[in-house]
Amino acid sequence: MKLRTPGTWLIIGAAALAAALLVFCRPVARELVYPVEKLKLAVKRRLVDSPEVSRLKRDVETLGVMVGELELVRAENERLRTALGYAEAKKGEYLAAEVLSRDASAVGMRDIVRVGKGSLAGVKEGAVVVTPGGLAGKVVSTTLHTSEVALITDPGLKVSAYVEMPGGSRTHGVLAGGTAEVLNLRYLIGRDGELPVHSRVLTSGLGGVFPGGIMIGELISGEGEVRPAVDFSNLEDVFIRCEN
Repeated sequence: MKLRTPGTWLIIGAAALAAALLVFCRPVARELVYPVEKLKLAVKRRLVDSPEVSRLKRDVETLGVMVGELELVRAENERLRTALGYAEAKKGEYLAAEVLSRDASAVGMRDIVRVGKGSLAGVKEGAVVVTPGGLAGKVVSTTLHTSEVALITDPGLKVSAYVEMPGGSRTHGVLAGGTAEVLNLRYLIGRDGELPVHSRVLTSGLGGVFPGGIMIGELISGEGEVRPAVDFSNLEDVFIRCEN
């Protein structure tokens, strides 16, 4: 049997150390790569947009989120509280965060994005993450400067949802992952035959994880396939709901 050279042992040792760092010191490793990811993103955006254009774009998207929420609350808030006994959601503010990277292999087969805002900015685990289109996901971990967000395409993230039915009725279900093109609505309650396509799908607020009334997408089949409202294939900025 051929003996390993000192150089081979050095490579094996370095690989073992790197693996240990990723497994046991993952938050530290994430903080170490944060400046590199931030610089890479800044260079990429500078080649496409000027800093002023990028800032104005994020401002417009922030306003879009706020306007969309106000319109929804005005139409549905009182009816939801009266009919279903929902607790009034805590008032909060949205914090814009750049998407640094996307890593579907970070935790098994989970669909995770890393964003450039962390605990120093007030982000906490469990915070709801949206875009102007609708629900994007939930913060699952933080470091000082970054957060990991499980997207609603992640099969490990379950979202209580409902389908708006003709006549004002609802069919409740659970969103259970999917792809950037098609989400899966499962465990449907109150369903009578196939669901009407093009119906809106929104968060129900049940379970207390996600506030009620956030847009998820539109039914594209009567079996519970949903076209997401968020463009997950081109996710650049998200907005994290930080409670006061």
